[in-house]
Order: sequence, then structure tokens, then C-alpha cells
Amino acid sequence: MSKKRRILIAFIDYDNVDSQMRKHNESLDFAELMKQFLEIGEVDFAAIFVPFGSYHSLPKVNNLGFEIVVCQKMDSLADSEKREDKVDSRMAIMGISFLRYKEITDFVILTHDKHIIELASEVIKKRKTLTFFAYTKEMGRELKDFVENFGIAVRPLPAKPRLLLR
Repeated sequence: MSKKRRILIAFIDYDNVDSQMRKHNESLDFAELMKQFLEIGEVDFAAIFVPFGSYHSLPKVNNLGFEIVVCQKMDSLADSEKREDKVDSRMAIMGISFLRYKEITDFVILTHDKHIIELASEVIKKRKTLTFFAYTKEMGRELKDFVENFGIAVRPLPAKPRLLLR
């Protein structure tokens, strides 16, 4: 009997992951991350979502098979001084569009943010396998509850020491 072919897409909320890793004096090891994706299955699409202001702090990753999606800022209607990036909404919109493809068996998400729950619940409803890479203890309470309720795998973030500038 042949093993079912697994094809995945991955969404990385770069600022969210990097801010949590910074607290541990670590940075994301993108080469190791891609290797771990390949342990799950074939990688059809792996995107790093980054706000425009953080683009230049992103390490060189496109030679490792990652696509970079730069997200514009949008003004908050409630507070004209506050500007929110569109990372969460862009991840959700792109993720929903991938759900219709039967060939895609796995969704991988890197975030600690509750804003991804809506997309994650759609992934579950379509019977796709969902995996998170995160520091479980750093996940927001709502996301942690969601992961626990559905028995979703949370793998540790592949890390390397953060380089300090002097």
C-alpha cells in the first residue's frame, strides 16, 4: 500500500514570530524550517508575511524557497494615529483561497496570534491537517484553547541564536 502524498502550504507571520523569539534571544532558522516542512510533505507554497516597515530586517530567505509577501499598513478608523498592518488579513484571504484545492493536504502556520483562528477553523472544517510552529507558552489564550480543543500539533520553532549588533 502506498503512502498518501502530502502537499503543504505554509504561512509565516514574521513580525509575530520574530517578536516572540527576540524574548528568547533567538531568531528563526529558515533553512531548518524548510527541512521540517519537507518532513511533513511536499512544499507547494511557503510565504512569509511581513509588514512593509519590517521588510529590510528580514534575513535573506527567498533562496531557500520562501515567497515574501509585503503587507501595506492601513489606518485605523477608530484612531487616526494608529496604523495596523494587514498581515493577518492577507494571511486569511490567501489561506481561504487555497482551501478549495484538494491536492493541498496540510496547512502550516507560524504565529502566536489569535487573529488566525478564523482561517484555522476553516482549515479544520475542510479536513485538512493543520500544524502550528510556535512557542506554545507564548500563544494567546484563545489560540491556545483552539489548538487544545482540536488536538492540533504545535511544533517548536527551529531557532538559532540571535546575532547582536554592537
